[in-house]
Amino acid sequence: LLDRCWRLVEEEENRLGSRFELIVSARSDLLWLAAPPLDLMHAGGIWIPDGQDWGGLNDRWAVVGRQSAEVWFGRWRSYAKGWLDRELP
Repeated sequence: LLDRCWRLVEEEENRLGSRFELIVSARSDLLWLAAPPLDLMHAGGIWIPDGQDWGGLNDRWAVVGRQSAEVWFGRWRSYAKGWLDRELP
């Protein structure tokens, strides 16, 4: 699903002829109580919510700078590829 979302972002950028500065990723079951403070965020990083990470990464939503977007949206593909490369002949 993340790969498909990333492809849609790239397709829209190609259609527009420009790149987005920030990309917001959110789960479809997320209830927004307030918008993330986009004016405080810059394109050089990835912002994720604090807490409820249960020892991992809270992936409920993220604001991703364009230069980091391929890493964020490709993370599941990277996990799977790393695992498959180790487990399959």
